[in-house]
Amino acid sequence: MAECSVQSAVQWLGELLVEEDESLRAIQQKVEQLRDELDWMQCFLREADPCRNVDPRINRWVIQIQGIAYEAEDIVETFLVKVLNHHTGKVSGLKNALERYLWVIKEAKAIHDAGVDVFKEEVMVGLDDKVKQIVGELVSNGTDIKVFGIWGKSGIGKTTLARYIYNNHEVRKQFDRFVWLNAPKGCKISGLLRRLLSSLTKFSWDDVDGMSEQVLAKEVFDALLQKKSFPGDDDKDSGSKMLFITDSRQVAEEMHQGAVVGEKKCLTFDESWELLLTKLGAFPAKIFEGEGAHKKTEMAKRMLNFCQGIPAAVIALLEKRDQSYEKILELCYYSLPYYLKNCFLVLGSFPEHYDIHVKKLCHMWVAQGIIVLGNGGVSRDGSLEDFAEFCLSELLQRGMVQIRSCRLCLEISKEENFLSIGCKETSSASVKTRRLAFYLAEEDKENPFSQKNAFLRCLQLFPSQNETSEMNYLSFKSLCKDSPLLGVLDLEGVSVSSKTLPRKIGDLIYLRYLNLKGMPLTKVPQTIGNLSWLETLDLRAKVRLEIPNVLWKLKRLRHLYLPCYFTVKDSQKLRLDNLEYLLTLKNANHFKASDVLRMKNLRRASVRYISENEHLEFIQKSPGVVFSLTIFQAVIGELQVNVLQNFLNLIKLELKGGLSGSMNNLIFPTNMKKLLLDFCGLLQDPMPVLEKLPNLACLCFDHQAYMGKSLLCSASGFPQLTYLRLNGLKNLEEFQVEKGGMLHLRLLEVKSCERLTKMPDGLP
Repeated sequence: MAECSVQSAVQWLGELLVEEDESLRAIQQKVEQLRDELDWMQCFLREADPCRNVDPRINRWVIQIQGIAYEAEDIVETFLVKVLNHHTGKVSGLKNALERYLWVIKEAKAIHDAGVDVFKEEVMVGLDDKVKQIVGELVSNGTDIKVFGIWGKSGIGKTTLARYIYNNHEVRKQFDRFVWLNAPKGCKISGLLRRLLSSLTKFSWDDVDGMSEQVLAKEVFDALLQKKSFPGDDDKDSGSKMLFITDSRQVAEEMHQGAVVGEKKCLTFDESWELLLTKLGAFPAKIFEGEGAHKKTEMAKRMLNFCQGIPAAVIALLEKRDQSYEKILELCYYSLPYYLKNCFLVLGSFPEHYDIHVKKLCHMWVAQGIIVLGNGGVSRDGSLEDFAEFCLSELLQRGMVQIRSCRLCLEISKEENFLSIGCKETSSASVKTRRLAFYLAEEDKENPFSQKNAFLRCLQLFPSQNETSEMNYLSFKSLCKDSPLLGVLDLEGVSVSSKTLPRKIGDLIYLRYLNLKGMPLTKVPQTIGNLSWLETLDLRAKVRLEIPNVLWKLKRLRHLYLPCYFTVKDSQKLRLDNLEYLLTLKNANHFKASDVLRMKNLRRASVRYISENEHLEFIQKSPGVVFSLTIFQAVIGELQVNVLQNFLNLIKLELKGGLSGSMNNLIFPTNMKKLLLDFCGLLQDPMPVLEKLPNLACLCFDHQAYMGKSLLCSASGFPQLTYLRLNGLKNLEEFQVEKGGMLHLRLLEVKSCERLTKMPDGLP
């Protein structure tokens, strides 16, 4: 999680420089220096991550670096809270904060330098010949430059192989100087040259800080001329060598001069199993024979599947052989790519058997800085959410979501100071806790937190099952005062004694995610407009909510969930004209339709109780690509629905309300894949219209969406349909599918259709 911390801090600084007072531009150079140092820290954490489970010394080392990263983040963000709240002493204060931050980074580098030798030589399974070839080329007496490349997919062990060669004793005897340099995506050439020059010479960082890129390049070239180095530059007389690793075969082939090492490949499953049995020696007789042998064998094979053919992961599995098989689950975690590990740990905050909403989870990942694209760039085009959904699918494929509630997840979270779980019995959470999930009991009406926590970044409260627990208003007010760095606040389903939020919530300027869904609130304070960094706001309260007309101030908002029933203070139309980054707009009502034209990234929209098709027309004309649309209306007139044919990119459509009995005159977008009908009151069979949609994959009839007695799917109807749900169709008696219809149907779900007694014969 430390990587997220350094990413978060530099992001705050960058955005502050762009959007706050011009006088802050005076410290631009310091910020650039800080970014270079943060690049180094992120590279180190990624490099060391695969080795943590192999050597406990490396694990302790990384934890030290993580602690320093947290401290550095606290320094900058604590200062920024004061700046943004009081707007005093910006330049001098920020300079001091940056100096302290850079000092902390230097402390981290000292720990890094002291621990370089901790990396031990690993056995390169199946690569002995390749290692000998590379080492032989490196120690050859030729004076020509040699560049060697190792390429392969992320996590395959390229860095481990390169580190093995880098530390090889034959290679060490051949060169005078050694430099290990990381070049992350998006890094600046000047930053790389500074780090290279400070490693090759006695120049301090302060010496090289002011040099231009041209001067840096010349100094590096001169340094390489003096002594034989590994890696080196293009000095034909020095005999310098360079070994680089990359995910791209094209990069490897374009850069090589001399020999190129081919792809670093995964082991096959059979090779992994053979390696497991070979390394175990006599151990298989104790594990894979006797009582429960089959179960243990299947578990071992499942663990190997989690290893994904990565040799280091198989070896890590072997090193667990003297421990219980529950401990082997650690391998499931340590074999994950670095970008999935924190995603997995967040899952541990949810109670067992809790239904986790996909969108909610992805929003929380993004808000906590866990989802990062490139080297720190934050995209506003929705690709962060796409990557979050990709990460979730990866965890599902690896079976990690199923084991999220096991002790492993909580133990690792505790070890890395990632997450604490609290309840009334364990309410004294550490004052250094950064993420806290608190399970409220029925009688919890006082402040559940016995200590102040100025470093809390994420708080999730979960009510008791019977929903009688509530949070005291004064406790809420204290929380807003004592946790100024809070970035995620999830209060879904929690009651507050006063039925409103304290005005102090406007002081939580770091909030990026605020979830008030299911709370029995009657009003939201005006100060919510102060949360200018907010990205996700869920106001879907349990009762009718009064909303102040300040949401337009939340210009960074990406996802806005309005209540089903709400009023705007002073009976105004809700202003949304400044929300140009909005991706999701739910339950829109009482708003000016033309405001949608400013939403250049709009993807998902739902509108309620529209009296005319103006709202739909403006949504259709918005610069965004709307692929999900929901319409709530007591009666949906034909004019309104026919606007749908202009939504050329629409993938998902929900219609909730009367459709005047028939679909015969409706024209749907041909790209549509998912259609949900609810309380539509259709009297005529809609199948003749719907079965012609060429890409429809999911169709749901809910709560008297159809009032007729029979449904008929003709031959060749629904060519792509895989899921069909019939729910609450009280009058349905007959459902027929002719031969050749619904050929790709995989799941048919029928609920509360009491008169339907027979399934169709023509189903595949």
